[in-house]
Amino acid sequence: VVEGTGEDLDRIVAMDDDVDHLHAEILNYLGVLAREELGTTETKRLETEVEIANNLEAIGDLIETNLVAQGRRRLENNVEFSEKRKETGRPFYEAVVLALVDVLKALADEDQALAQEVVSRKDRIQKLSNAAGEASAEELFSGDPERVVRFRIESDIIDQIRRLYYHVKRIGKAIAGV
Repeated sequence: VVEGTGEDLDRIVAMDDDVDHLHAEILNYLGVLAREELGTTETKRLETEVEIANNLEAIGDLIETNLVAQGRRRLENNVEFSEKRKETGRPFYEAVVLALVDVLKALADEDQALAQEVVSRKDRIQKLSNAAGEASAEELFSGDPERVVRFRIESDIIDQIRRLYYHVKRIGKAIAGV
């Protein structure tokens, strides 16, 4: 989103079609299971699986709709992010991507401890988000004519990545049973 081409963004959009299809199939399957006589434990597990599927689909939509839109806006406005700006935002972006990877691993392995650990990263990720936002805001005081549009794009990206972690955290809580 902060770099890459329109073709890269198109590939991301195409991937969301797969996510939407998988989401529908998962919900169909869970609907079939829901028609069975389920005990309290199974019913709770089914509800958890629906919540996880919905949050995964929301992550796909957030990426496809909101982050891709910022990438297109960056391209339309010929906005380039300096290496310094990329470096200041990278710890935040990488922390959220790692949280997503870990929560997917926790889901696949039914690892409640890893899921809880992902949830516990909230304060660290919030600090990284704040640092990225502050670094972006500092650029407003530069004399660069692109600074305002670049700030708005970067602020929106930071906000969307923060929202992405919110969904990751919800998945982690569901897996951990919190």
